[in-house]
Amino acid sequence: IRCIHCAHLDPTKRAKGAVSYPKSTTLLHQTVRNFQRCHFFACEEIPAEIKEKMNSFKPKKLQSRRRSAEYWIQSSRDVLGMVDVEEALEDTSSTCSGNRSKGSSNSGRRQTYIRFRS
Repeated sequence: IRCIHCAHLDPTKRAKGAVSYPKSTTLLHQTVRNFQRCHFFACEEIPAEIKEKMNSFKPKKLQSRRRSAEYWIQSSRDVLGMVDVEEALEDTSSTCSGNRSKGSSNSGRRQTYIRFRS
């Protein structure tokens, strides 16, 4: 997840939280909340009118965390086609973990990451 307003800047010039890589769809809700709290109002590239509009959307009655998290999980799956994938770290053919050899010290461990359905 990346801020479209400051994506063109050098990473050292962006406000904190401009880019996040949630490890699973269950963490998308937390990632978005962190973006809203940490990055959105600190980012100097987001126009003031967008920040004002965002403030106008604040709900009068807050949703429960559980319902909000369920919304993000379901939407990521149904609308965006995201799925959680769990693989052994030694299977590097399609993981996001980088290049690791089959005999690495991570042998037997598993990793979860997000992928889009094809």
